[in-house]
Amino acid sequence: MAGRPSWTLDPVTSSWLYGVLDPKGEFTGDNIAYVYPDNVTAYVGRFDRGIMTEAKPASVIYRSQKNGILDVKFQIEDDRTFSCEPSTHDSFGNAPMVPDIYEAKMVYPAQSNIPGAGEGLFVREKVPPRTLLSFYNGMRFPVDLEFNNDLYAFDEDMKLTVKAYTIKLGSDEDFYIDVPFEAGIDRSIYCASLGHKVNHSFKPNCRYSVMQHPRFGRIVTVLSTKTIEKDEELFCNYGYDPSKNVVPKWFRELYKKQYG
Repeated sequence: MAGRPSWTLDPVTSSWLYGVLDPKGEFTGDNIAYVYPDNVTAYVGRFDRGIMTEAKPASVIYRSQKNGILDVKFQIEDDRTFSCEPSTHDSFGNAPMVPDIYEAKMVYPAQSNIPGAGEGLFVREKVPPRTLLSFYNGMRFPVDLEFNNDLYAFDEDMKLTVKAYTIKLGSDEDFYIDVPFEAGIDRSIYCASLGHKVNHSFKPNCRYSVMQHPRFGRIVTVLSTKTIEKDEELFCNYGYDPSKNVVPKWFRELYKKQYG
């Protein structure tokens, strides 16, 4: 990259942007990189103010720092191009059948160790705490829209079933993410991200957070909270409150067993 490159770190995920800033101090140009926290997996190409518009999968092949200047060299891995295309209420957005290049290195789906839970998500290698592991993308719906109320007005169990893969980003966000039930259980419908495969536990080894993903935009992410061994299943605490919300039957039973 010509000129003096700059870089900025995401404090939540430890991903970073790298490249020569434009005259306005923005990561805009044809040779900008987004690097995942393994410091190897990357996208390199065209970015506009830090947003990926046309970039290819790449790997970091050289990295050094001298006098406060970071020097990084990349190798393009294939000719596929990707852009940031957030989902909508009726679309998963960017390439819904193409797995995220980092997530595919970190985790894999398989039959959960919890009886009756279907698939779970497992880590490929031993990881330390605060490791970015998975992404929770899905369709986007306004927080004030309860689209199942009319469809299942008299069937609370069905309402909960169709919202099995619904998650809110946080109190400051005006939308929530939903993976339709069929897509949540069938990876032949959607497999670009796998965070919805993480099952619940009152003794979790992961937690949810929020990030700006290069392909999916602002989404939920899954971070480890402790050391996790190779091939160990990932769990988050779903945080349901039976005293305030209608919750699935399986959660009520687990909650009663845990807390009485």
